[in-house]
Amino acid sequence: MQNLPCEVVRDLLPSYVDGLTSETTTALVEAHLDTCPDCRAALAVMREPDGRAVSENDQKELDFLKKNKRRNRRIAFASILAALALLVGLLGARLYVTGDKLGGESVYARTEVEGEHLELTCACMDSLHAVSNLRFSEKDGVVTATARSVLPSFLHRGDSRGEYTASAPIREVRFNDRILWSNGKTISAVTSRLYNSAHDYVGDMPANRESADALGLTTRLGSFTNELDTENTPYVWHINLEQSVFSGDPEGYSNELKHLGYALLAVVGNLDEVRFEYTCTAEEDPDSQSISFRTDFVSVTSAEATAWFGQDIKACARDISLLEDLLSQAGLTSI
Repeated sequence: MQNLPCEVVRDLLPSYVDGLTSETTTALVEAHLDTCPDCRAALAVMREPDGRAVSENDQKELDFLKKNKRRNRRIAFASILAALALLVGLLGARLYVTGDKLGGESVYARTEVEGEHLELTCACMDSLHAVSNLRFSEKDGVVTATARSVLPSFLHRGDSRGEYTASAPIREVRFNDRILWSNGKTISAVTSRLYNSAHDYVGDMPANRESADALGLTTRLGSFTNELDTENTPYVWHINLEQSVFSGDPEGYSNELKHLGYALLAVVGNLDEVRFEYTCTAEEDPDSQSISFRTDFVSVTSAEATAWFGQDIKACARDISLLEDLLSQAGLTSI
């Protein structure tokens, strides 16, 4: 039987696969396939689900596309790794270098001032963070420090110390809005907050609330409601405490309320009187463990506050050093 050339068999394979060749042609094709592994391989490709004979040019194109696909995958993978590395780098810089702006209420600070020279040491109250980028600026004798909070590392291990020489004698040192030092006196955080909350009119209830929060009234006394009597003088701020008080030390509790009243009178310009009202509980009979309740109050006026402090109580809203003296004398410099 005549053996067909490979070129002829390759041309006949599509018809052979589809069963369209005559018996004679089929026999010739099969005889060739028995002796030709290349044509058998081409037939196997054509019999695959989407198989077809692949020309040499097509094969080269397929090889080129596969090679490009592998290269593109490597490029894409490398790009993803580079993007992740950049993201990690930016996050690391954010956490360990740039950080967040550090508020004055979030730091412990020690200030030493001598004439125009300032030394400031500060640390985060949150021990999980460190202070970085401590900087100074000045205006009209007021030196203001700013810093940022970062995670501790070999770059920033915890606290930060800075020195600054002003162009004129320093009269006040601030850390952002918090006043740290004024005219030779260290200022507590409570005093700074209360001083910054000072306002002229007791009828401004949001401003009143800011002063009460600065003094830590809720922390000290529990929740309360407010009433204002401002139709006629004297202007009175009624503070109604919601938690009952056990009368174990009535004089001590009364003094605490008076001192808090003095502080509020100091920072609210036209406030004449602060009146605390509360429910007092007491054991009438220890044997029967019966409890009695009564409503009580403590009231203080501006005149009483001035007499207790020894200076005009309203002057404290204009001089933070006086306010620091007032709160120190009243035992209110910490909450």
